[in-house]
Amino acid sequence: MKKFKKILFIDDDPIATYFNKCLIGKLNLSQEIESTATEQEGLAWIQTNCRGPYKGKKHQGQVLIFSDLTITAMNGFQLINAIRELEQKKEIQAPFLYFLTSSELTEMFTACDTSFVHGFLSKNLSEDDIHLVLSEDKQIVMQL
Repeated sequence: MKKFKKILFIDDDPIATYFNKCLIGKLNLSQEIESTATEQEGLAWIQTNCRGPYKGKKHQGQVLIFSDLTITAMNGFQLINAIRELEQKKEIQAPFLYFLTSSELTEMFTACDTSFVHGFLSKNLSEDDIHLVLSEDKQIVMQL
């Protein structure tokens, strides 16, 4: 199975995060699997771990982020805007981002114009979800 350089979970549910991290570890997708409980911590992690010489989207697939759609201070739109702002300033290389949700709120994100939000998955990931992530976007698979 293909690997990512780093994987981050942004979620305030420690039980869901634990099981999702165990699944990713079992599938051996990354040596670095981290988590944060707030979007602010997640953005700080992104600023630190998605840095480097700006090379556009060519190297985008090295970092994969799974974020709860609704956590504490920000919603998904606000997180997207914060990441987009950092990318536009060329402070980061935008990561691949999947939102995790237990609800059917995904319709409001279909109009989202961003290259790094790749989809919405159930909050409790399954092996099938991970295979979907790897097969859904050929750019991800080819860059790993």
